[in-house]
Amino acid sequence: MEKTNILSLLEVGHQNCSDLHEWGPGMRPCFILHYIKRGSGTLKTEYGTFFAGQGQCFFIWPYAVIHYFPNPEDPWEYEWVNFEGEFAEELLLSGSISPKNPILTPQNPNRFLTYFDLLLQMDIYHCEQKEAVCLLGAILSSFSKEASPSESFLPSPTAGIPRLDEALLLIKTNYHRSSFDIESLCQMLRINRMTLYRDFNSHFQMSPKKYLDEYRISQAELMLQKGASVKTAALSCGYSDPLYFSKAFKRARGFTPKVIKLQLP
Repeated sequence: MEKTNILSLLEVGHQNCSDLHEWGPGMRPCFILHYIKRGSGTLKTEYGTFFAGQGQCFFIWPYAVIHYFPNPEDPWEYEWVNFEGEFAEELLLSGSISPKNPILTPQNPNRFLTYFDLLLQMDIYHCEQKEAVCLLGAILSSFSKEASPSESFLPSPTAGIPRLDEALLLIKTNYHRSSFDIESLCQMLRINRMTLYRDFNSHFQMSPKKYLDEYRISQAELMLQKGASVKTAALSCGYSDPLYFSKAFKRARGFTPKVIKLQLP
């Protein structure tokens, strides 16, 4: 069967050790690679508790309930990249990385850091998207026991319109933040609300707010079906108040999130 989404780069970033950043318990809909530059911390998943330190990577699997936090006596500073795609999972599994084995040290640290530093400097939302995806493929291949450099790493199109493609990508990578709204999206895109409204209404026949709300609800529904609690699904999809989330979910679906929980085996 032909793959429709071989590899897509979603977001890159850096976390300072001074912030004592932790996340979860919650779910994310994508793979996340964290590289620890210094310090140490803990990753908790359904498969156990894992400790990671300087020079190591820890991986998050899509729709897995996770919680990670720094060592308060030696807080970590890390860089991260969010990605998705069928070939991404193949590359990770070929390198013995799995939900049961999420911690790994790069086989060639110098090469890995060269690739990673280049990726962090790229404009992944505009002119360098394809180059960045190819570089991500090289990074993931560096963990593979049988790297496949001949594979083509191309991002899958969404709306087919550059500005809308960027808007949809930003929604996908930021919807889990409670502070993310349409005003934030407009600022990231450097356009006004009316322009964004016209784009969404013309292409999707709905407002950008309705699209964002529906995206959050659909992701929450999927998380609930995979066993997440109502609170976990709410917090993972940008709702800081689980009660408000339950009301929004019922307005959108006609039934409460608890109905899905009751239907699970």
